Amino acid sequence: MPYSQPLSASTFRLLFESTPHPYLILRCEPNFTIVAVNDRYLAATGRTRSAIVGCGLFEVFPDNPGDLSGSGVSDLRASLQRVMRDRVPDTMGIQKYDIPRAGGTAEGFEVRYWSPVNTPVFSPDGNLLYIIHNVEDITDFILSREGALRIKNVEQRAQRMEAEILHRATEVKEANRKLKTAMEELEHRETELTQFNERLRELDHAKTEFFSNVSHEFRTPLTLMLGPIEDLLEHNSSLPASDRENLLKIAHRNALRLLKLVNTLLDFSRIEAGRARPVWQATDLAAYTAELASNFESVCDWAGLAFVVDCQPLPQPVEVDRDMWEKNNPEPPFQCLQIHFRGTYRGPFARGR
Repeated sequence: MPYSQPLSASTFRLLFESTPHPYLILRCEPNFTIVAVNDRYLAATGRTRSAIVGCGLFEVFPDNPGDLSGSGVSDLRASLQRVMRDRVPDTMGIQKYDIPRAGGTAEGFEVRYWSPVNTPVFSPDGNLLYIIHNVEDITDFILSREGALRIKNVEQRAQRMEAEILHRATEVKEANRKLKTAMEELEHRETELTQFNERLRELDHAKTEFFSNVSHEFRTPLTLMLGPIEDLLEHNSSLPASDRENLLKIAHRNALRLLKLVNTLLDFSRIEAGRARPVWQATDLAAYTAELASNFESVCDWAGLAFVVDCQPLPQPVEVDRDMWEKNNPEPPFQCLQIHFRGTYRGPFARGR
């Protein structure tokens, strides 16, 4: 015969405690007072039956004050209120609901993840009496999954870093190659520059030799020409005065000037080496400049041009190197037909006394 004797309260208690899942029995009221709890739930939360039975659910399990984003209390309260309103079970998603560590809140909270189901319990006449709060502790699963995700993220970051390092290494290698090419090109240019400078020194030496040789060649005929002219000027009185003034003196003066220029060519090496030293002489600079300019008077006469030299007298002599003044003072352009000299000259070959 089938067994039909009603189950005793102790039997129901035995069944309640034998279930493999954590259970709470809550009274349907605003505080959701805990009226019963099985051992599985106590083991999962680290609490004792005497400490929680008769207390409000959220008094025993408040939100973690250290987790500003925590919403365990509000989410669970909303689920319980839906059960009371809709009178049907409510399955919640995975909830992060930290619980106080054993010994009180002074020791902080322990991170926990739960999978809750809230089921209504009705009386025979259909009144809602209790809510069974069933949870599964899935903390280990969530933390292990998060750890795996962290490991995966670390591996992905490591792979990105490795790719970046390889990319940078390629860039460095390419930069080193370009640098090596540039250095080789620079060495090639330096070799060419050295050869070019050597060639310039050879050309400079050849130029100096040329000037020296040509100058010596000029000196010989000039010296031979100046001797007879000076003899005619000093000892031959039978020459007409006009010839002596217009021909011999002009030829003599310009031959002397040409000889000075030839001597300058001979001093070319000394001047280039920076060993030239001015010889200062007190000079009536206006008269001396007019004298230099008069060398062009005969050329202007032959060309039918009017040649005017306008050099105002200076209040005092000026110390100049006369040879350098003659060489560096610009020759008057014929199209100007005038030389103007006013004030005190302060160039590199003159100084005031």
